[in-house]
Amino acid sequence: MRISRNPETIHPPVAPYTHQIETTGPQRWLTLSGQVGMEVDGTIPESPLEQLELALENVKNEI
Repeated sequence: MRISRNPETIHPPVAPYTHQIETTGPQRWLTLSGQVGMEVDGTIPESPLEQLELALENVKNEI
């Protein structure tokens, strides 16, 4: 079974893709995509370090 999700805890997709796809069967997989340093409201921090920290925080919020 395949379930697609776009969690509300992170920014909406900026292109036609899904942030998460969960695949179940003999094993369970969670595939993440499209994480960038963007806030939920679409704003992007100025510094590359802040963007990296935010992108990693977005990944953390997805799992």
